[in-house]
Amino acid sequence: MLIVKKIEANTEGVWFERIVWGAKIRFKIRPRNDEIVKDIRKKFKHIRGEVERENAILKAFKDYILEDFEGVGDAPDKPWAPTPENKDRFLSIDVPSGEQPLYAWVIDRANELAIDVIEDETKNS
Repeated sequence: MLIVKKIEANTEGVWFERIVWGAKIRFKIRPRNDEIVKDIRKKFKHIRGEVERENAILKAFKDYILEDFEGVGDAPDKPWAPTPENKDRFLSIDVPSGEQPLYAWVIDRANELAIDVIEDETKNS
């Protein structure tokens, strides 16, 4: 049985690690469900231009889903701060051919965090 968790805007994220180009990077990812997406979309109804509205929604969604990250910067002593702009940059980093892009990987983790799978004991009775 799938159990959809209740998620609120202030839900704490969970840390994950991934090796990209031989370097370990960390992601603090929040769970995602349709209600969160709807709430984010509502905030941008006032923007008339469709392209501008969708870009603003996507940026806000990335900012929400990726709560924090570590392991990326302009130099070893200059890590990127987890600002909305840097989150967008971070999720757009190229990965080796054949590997899942960072943004898709983060969305997969966010979807997994929103669902609990439990074994249905009644079906075996």
